[in-house]
Amino acid sequence: METLLLVLAACRAPTETSPPSPTPPTTVVESAHTGPTGHTGVPDPEPEPSGLLVTEIMSANGSTVNAPDGSLADWVELYDGGDEPIALDRVQLRDGAGNGWTGAPEDGVLEPGERRLVWLGSGATGGPWTGFALDRDGDELVVIVDDRLVEVIDVPPLAEDLSFARLPDPEGEWAPTAWPTPGTANGDAPSPTLDVADATWFVTDTIHTIELTVGPAATTQLDQPSRPEVHAAVRIDGVSLPADVGLRLKGSASYQGMDGKPSFVVDTNAWVPGTHWRGLKGFKLHNGMGGDTTRVKEHLAYTLAREAGLMSPRVGWAQVLVDGVDYGLYVVVEVQDDRFIARYRPTEAETGVVLEPADTTAGTWGDFGNGSYLHWDMEEGPVPPDPLAVEALARVDALVTLPPTDANLAELFTVVEERTLHSYMAWEAVVMHSDGYISAHNFRVYVSGDTHLVSLVPAGADLIWRMDSTPFYSFGSLAAFCLHNEGCRHDYAARLIEVADLSDSLGLADQFVDRSTFLDPAIQADPRYPIGLQWVEADRQASLGYIVTNPDLVRSSAVAMFPDLGP
Repeated sequence: METLLLVLAACRAPTETSPPSPTPPTTVVESAHTGPTGHTGVPDPEPEPSGLLVTEIMSANGSTVNAPDGSLADWVELYDGGDEPIALDRVQLRDGAGNGWTGAPEDGVLEPGERRLVWLGSGATGGPWTGFALDRDGDELVVIVDDRLVEVIDVPPLAEDLSFARLPDPEGEWAPTAWPTPGTANGDAPSPTLDVADATWFVTDTIHTIELTVGPAATTQLDQPSRPEVHAAVRIDGVSLPADVGLRLKGSASYQGMDGKPSFVVDTNAWVPGTHWRGLKGFKLHNGMGGDTTRVKEHLAYTLAREAGLMSPRVGWAQVLVDGVDYGLYVVVEVQDDRFIARYRPTEAETGVVLEPADTTAGTWGDFGNGSYLHWDMEEGPVPPDPLAVEALARVDALVTLPPTDANLAELFTVVEERTLHSYMAWEAVVMHSDGYISAHNFRVYVSGDTHLVSLVPAGADLIWRMDSTPFYSFGSLAAFCLHNEGCRHDYAARLIEVADLSDSLGLADQFVDRSTFLDPAIQADPRYPIGLQWVEADRQASLGYIVTNPDLVRSSAVAMFPDLGP
């Protein structure tokens, strides 16, 4: 990872390139409806019922299902909804440009009630393969049986891993969904969101399975002090990515080597740009050694942060195996990259900057006010950096060293997002992130690509809900500047009450109990977790107490300092 200073000096070109769109078909015939015997002509528009239905279509398979040759080919699902078998050599599929496929005798027969995937494109093995692909930006699928037109389906533009399905199955209305069901019956309704990662990856009712294959040599490399990134094959929930991913170890206080329970960073985009999992370019795997033995607190803390309006990582869970060895339960945490930015600020995906104020050359965590910002790790951002973003960081760095007068505060809020700062400080106080910006540790800095305003972003939120909140105390220079100004402290206190109320309204205590109960069998079965189960249970009980009491504590502290904020 490069520091901002090195990036400014090197001005390297970005390594990520967008995956190419499928090449538009070029073969055009007089009619899209050529009969299976080879003649050209429009099929009978009044077909006799055949029972054949197309029930689902995926034109941008990024990580949903492997084709017989191991690739991630797109697909169409056929279903025999009638009473008679349908030989596939009676079936034709065509796209909007006239490219077509006709089934062959060796493709077999579709029995009543049976489903069959027809793979789009050309594959090395298995099949059937159509020889053409649908345009993921929108296309037409023409379905013909026995020379008769069955259906013309207008397929809309589909993002990676979205399908276009009949809901409810098998004859409902067509709708896009993030819950594809290749080869099985569709659900009754589409997914509540078309964000595939939200709908299928960062979910609260599933422990995913991640199988990493690295080999002995790469395992030795992973343990090197430089923490190199190695090649790894990955299979997740039964789906193999066709390209190797990047794998490296991470952590400071939570760091463990490969003979223990290490934390990992998985970069699906490392070696073959455009390789994604559920639309993501990577994710982190936290080992639960940084202060959260429950493996639940990061999920709840970031949930509260998002509801408070902060850019916050999403969280899930997975059982991880490396070369067939069970490494136990991990917390899956979203990477704060350009796709993370796009989720919260769609217009800034290519221009926003995420910085980690990591250990500087002086051996301390970076913060504003000490000139260290040029040494911070640039986790995401344009290359070369926008000079206005660098200027914004420099201005904040200088302003927090001045007396916290009203004039200096007003100047600060011309370059810092005021509402976001108050929300961030309030969030840290409610969860009592004692190892966060309160201690000038474990946070990220974001510079808007549109406004060039600076804000703080949650990160490393595992050492939380371990003590009573101290809402008017912070070592972080930006927060301390605010706390030493009466007006800023008042506005922060008002926001503190709002975030405390939000914590209660979200039912975080009930969520904590539910998620702890769900994860408990996996925690008990974890073969590599070195902390005893009695300590896990003690952490649960203590954390639950602070989840319940801290909102009341911060509210009373805010009102005690500013009685006008009381009921």
